[in-house]
Amino acid sequence: MDTHCLTILKSEVKPALGCTEPVAVALCCGRAKDELNDIPDKVEVFVSKNVLKNGMGVYVPNTDMVGLDIAAAVGSLIGNSHKGLNILEDVDDKLLLEAKNFLKNDKIKIFLKETKDKLYIESILYKGDSYVKVIIKDKHDRIIYVERNGNVIVKDEIEEIAVSSKSHRLSIKEIYEFATSVNFEEIAFLLEGVEMNKKIAQEGLDKNYGLNVGKNIIQNIKKGILSDDIHNFAMALTAAGADARMSGATLPVMSSAGSGNQGLTAILPVVAVSEKLNCSKEKLARAIAIRHLITYHIKTHLGRLSPVCGCGVAAGIGASCAITYLLGGAYDNITKAIKNMVAGC
Repeated sequence: MDTHCLTILKSEVKPALGCTEPVAVALCCGRAKDELNDIPDKVEVFVSKNVLKNGMGVYVPNTDMVGLDIAAAVGSLIGNSHKGLNILEDVDDKLLLEAKNFLKNDKIKIFLKETKDKLYIESILYKGDSYVKVIIKDKHDRIIYVERNGNVIVKDEIEEIAVSSKSHRLSIKEIYEFATSVNFEEIAFLLEGVEMNKKIAQEGLDKNYGLNVGKNIIQNIKKGILSDDIHNFAMALTAAGADARMSGATLPVMSSAGSGNQGLTAILPVVAVSEKLNCSKEKLARAIAIRHLITYHIKTHLGRLSPVCGCGVAAGIGASCAITYLLGGAYDNITKAIKNMVAGC
């Protein structure tokens, strides 16, 4: 079980720059660009309704623009698919100008794909008589299909771990026993996400992003309007990180179960409580392991993308379990915390 849990953590907890839906579109187009090895004449992108919904109103890092079309344009020009969900980190002014010209010349077309898959992205890049088709499915960085001019280069039929029967057998008790007994050295890598997500939260507190929710909470604490307690500090830190990320801040976040905002909700409230309680790094790492695995456990039933917010119904529940652990709670307390959170969802 320890090996299985560690495999999940290492697979589902990874850095991502920007909202994962437009970034995944950029990655899909970037992989096609790498295979085409040329600047395309036109680009067609087909996405599932959940990808369209989540990506149409958020800023794309290094572009100061909103939507899937600019993400597709940048990916189709930059390539660099080996960078995965950090594909947008090298976008400069010259490339952005080229991407804007792509849009101006109507070279990018985004279509809704009629599919039962919640996370589906298909990009087709054309150059003269040549084309490359790439499909991402189930996970934001899982490229399952690559085709060039009728020749199949990649075809992945392996079911992702999130829908395997073994994964469904992972229980809350097993998660708790793993997180509280595994050697600290094996989960110490989770603390990298702490520093990464704290950095973008601080960015949101220092500068103006979105609605400045987190920044306003801190200002109201300083004015004495709100109390300086764990609850408000956790809200401020998490909201500041989300404001910065969704407004296109060029800082990566450590994602959780396929979502950057889930990663922020996974880590920042737990960090806020840990700092107020002066917890050790080991206890914080164990709490975050609980949080990531419970979020993942919920998402195996809810789906990678869903009509309801994964932060509220998955990441928020996971965070409540981790905070319960930091406050001295054991397995029974954690199960009660889950019931309280589910009742409010």
